[in-house]
Amino acid sequence: KFKMHPFSTKTFYVLILISAISLLFYFIPKLIFPIGDIVIKSILLSVIYITVILKFNFSEDISQLVKKYLSLFRR
Repeated sequence: KFKMHPFSTKTFYVLILISAISLLFYFIPKLIFPIGDIVIKSILLSVIYITVILKFNFSEDISQLVKKYLSLFRR
C-alpha cells in the first residue's frame, strides 16, 4: 500500500470549525435589509475562518496563499 490518506486530524478540526461558525451565525439576528445581512455575514465568516486557519495552521496551502496576498497589500 502507498500509505496515502486524503484526510487527517486537521480535516476533522476544520469540520468542527465550520460547524461551530455555522452554529454561531445561525443565532445572529437578521438585519432589516437581506442584501446587507448577506454581505456582513459573508465578510465576518471569511475573516473568522481565515484568521483561525492561519492561527492554527490547519492548511499549509491556504496559509501560503493568504500570506502571499497579504504581502501584496503591505507594499
